[in-house]
Amino acid sequence: MQPQKHTNLQLELLKVFSYQLNQQQLTDIKYLLANYFAEQATQEMDKLWEQQGWDEITMVEWANEHTAFSIPDGYANNEYMQHVGVGHAHDK
Repeated sequence: MQPQKHTNLQLELLKVFSYQLNQQQLTDIKYLLANYFAEQATQEMDKLWEQQGWDEITMVEWANEHTAFSIPDGYANNEYMQHVGVGHAHDK
């Protein structure tokens, strides 16, 4: 088995942080890195939304799609929702 190679980011972080950090510093660095990568992901999603021409209507359409799960045979919508503990039965 070959030794695992470090990424360029790992190598840079090893050089920059070659000393012991206290817990608060470590937490702060993790927060900064998480925010950086979250911002990168947000920018990429914004590009994708613009390229695809998606908008608020698209979100509503996605939310209303009924492909997320299917109700097993033998259950009416209300019965299944009660069975799994979601929603309330409506009076007939």
